[in-house]
Amino acid sequence: MKLFATKRDDKGISRLLTKKGEKSIASDDLYIIFPDRFITVGLASFSREISLFGSFIVGNDDFYSLVTFPVRFSLSPTSIEDIDYEGKPYKKLLYRKGDVVMASMEGIPIKDDIYLSLSEFIIKSNNKPPYVNYEDLMKLFIRGSELMGVNLGGSIVDIALYVSVIARDSKNRYVREKHSRDEINKMDDIAYIGLTDYDKGLTNVASLISGGAYLNKGLTTALTMEDPPETELGKVLSK
Repeated sequence: MKLFATKRDDKGISRLLTKKGEKSIASDDLYIIFPDRFITVGLASFSREISLFGSFIVGNDDFYSLVTFPVRFSLSPTSIEDIDYEGKPYKKLLYRKGDVVMASMEGIPIKDDIYLSLSEFIIKSNNKPPYVNYEDLMKLFIRGSELMGVNLGGSIVDIALYVSVIARDSKNRYVREKHSRDEINKMDDIAYIGLTDYDKGLTNVASLISGGAYLNKGLTTALTMEDPPETELGKVLSK
């Protein structure tokens, strides 16, 4: 089963969602997809509305766009489907043309989500959503670091190091992927491991990261910070 449309077009999100005041309206029938695991680990919650961390697909039958912004969005779908892809469960939120997708395009930054997503996408093995690529990981954590003012190792270089360490040759996961970032983004067969996959031949630096020598400093700093205010994201999503 295909999880989402084959063609990715992130700029196309402006053809799927129309901003009306603070609301986003479905310009066409569309869906939002995210891993069921987000609920288990706390990156999504269900009540009257769905609170969802900003790493999900918005798409239709022709193409999909990826939302990559590390804040929480409140969603009110028309209906919800449980789907399975490669043995893993996903939620598919369905909207009809004219439906309100988000009552507000302001997302709420939640400091803990940065560390939950870092744990899911980079530190643990094989929990990165299949729709997130190398560049997406970089973008997600650089934005998160800047938006929250938290330290994920000290610099953009450290974030790049995390991602470069987990990107592996699909035919041999002991071998780090040596293509350029632009080349990697165009490749569908890159394998990813977790920083805790010591059996895949992690380097000493990677072992230090996953063991906490770098990351713990950032965690300690973040725990002493005030939560940042809400941030308006309409301009970002309309690009």
